[in-house]
Amino acid sequence: MGKERQLTIIILAVWTGVVGLLFLHGSGLLNISFLAFPQSRGNLIFLEEYKQTNILGLGKMVLAIPHGVAFVHPKRAKKLREENIFVASSLQEAKRMVDAGGQELVHVLKWLDVDYKSISFLRMGDKIYGVPQINAASGNPTFVQEWFGFEEKLIGSSMQEAREWVDGERWLNK
Repeated sequence: MGKERQLTIIILAVWTGVVGLLFLHGSGLLNISFLAFPQSRGNLIFLEEYKQTNILGLGKMVLAIPHGVAFVHPKRAKKLREENIFVASSLQEAKRMVDAGGQELVHVLKWLDVDYKSISFLRMGDKIYGVPQINAASGNPTFVQEWFGFEEKLIGSSMQEAREWVDGERWLNK
């Protein structure tokens, strides 16, 4: 009876310790690195259905997920390839990836470290494209009048041209 009681006390002490650590980690008072899982910023936003694929926005990414495939965290590159899930920078680029059917695209959008008047700039070849800027706090696209979030627009061949395009609000139907 003595050994059984000791074992019960040890199990309860270990269990209490584990629960306490989980509570401290969950409340942010203690950071336990092996419990820190990557978390995406922003909301998962359904953009549209295209050729048996759901196209979703998440932060600066646009995900093209085939119907019937479970969501995979965007940082799991190998699993994304296995499931035929594409990560793009705009809605149109996601559609180009779906159309290519898993083949590598030669021309892909590359983020430039330039944001100008709520527009983020991207480059593909010698062209500059713009998309509404992503709000760092919420992870959602910034509202730009008559410009759908995650939608790319060709705005020039140089940074000067791109800034003039944005200054002139040329996306508006005036």
